[in-house]
Amino acid sequence: MQIYTKKGDAGQTSLYGGSGISKSALPIHACGELDELNAFIGAACSRLGDQQIVEKLQQVQSTVFVIGAIIAGAKNNDSLQITVQHVEELEKSIDAMEAELAPLRNFILPGGSEAVCSIHVARAVCRRAERAVVACDEIQKLPPVLLQYINRLSDYLFVLARFIGKMQHVEEVVWKTR
Repeated sequence: MQIYTKKGDAGQTSLYGGSGISKSALPIHACGELDELNAFIGAACSRLGDQQIVEKLQQVQSTVFVIGAIIAGAKNNDSLQITVQHVEELEKSIDAMEAELAPLRNFILPGGSEAVCSIHVARAVCRRAERAVVACDEIQKLPPVLLQYINRLSDYLFVLARFIGKMQHVEEVVWKTR
């Protein structure tokens, strides 16, 4: 398969089903943000030594990819489906990690180790992707579970960063006023 088609040279691209759309359109913007999120999650995986966490993050990447496909017009079918169970899986993971962490009493800053910081970067990109998905929802009404998942994902990534820091015996960087 040839990678370049030259069809996008004039600022247009195609959605699922072949309909043309401007590359600046909100659905394309949201898909781009989700793609960037997936890239940052992949980069974070390369900095982690825990295979179980990497496998969980790879599942997350697949789910984020499906969200982008649905935004791009793919029909919600057996292979492209986001359900409440996806959200609940994130919540269970958050709860399990939080059970092992000290209660959060301060705002914390990204820092401590390369792995912790890379998860925080993914979290920040997730928040930006969420804003793009919400904007897209305002014009094309997405399934509510997509918004729930992307919102919960940023929570998951925040707690994961803290959890990895604990695993690495890295002290959290507490925010202090000047």
